Amino acid sequence: MSRSLSLMFLWALLAAARPSGARSKRHKYDRFWKTRKRECERDVCGHMIPEEAYNCVNECTSTTCYNEVYSAEPLEDGEIDLERSRVYTACLRREARDQRRNTMNRNPRSGDGGGRTSERDEDRGEEEEEDEDAQDAAEELLQEAASVDAL
Repeated sequence: MSRSLSLMFLWALLAAARPSGARSKRHKYDRFWKTRKRECERDVCGHMIPEEAYNCVNECTSTTCYNEVYSAEPLEDGEIDLERSRVYTACLRREARDQRRNTMNRNPRSGDGGGRTSERDEDRGEEEEEDEDAQDAAEELLQEAASVDAL
């Protein structure tokens, strides 16, 4: 019963923590790296047991983010480290956002200031990213609690 209450509390926390509009922006950036991750799982690391392929998939998805988060202490087979996973995901989003911005700056649309974002827009984006990271952490906790309840 207490687990059910904690799940309900997490759902309420999750609903309250969600900033408006951030989910669609997050999905836009997530599509980019999740596509790469699926390709890595299927093509590069597909020969491995999924529980043992975390390091392979993470490094294949983004060598830069992998080196920043996991290279000093790689995950053990089957290990789930929520804190480092959150940092890694934030890095992937930042990388996707930066790549998109670089593409926009190289291919400016007419009449919109050359595709450049203002410093104020970037600050707002960073605040949204922090909110998204908190949202992700809450979602991961919720998923973990649901999997514990299933046992």
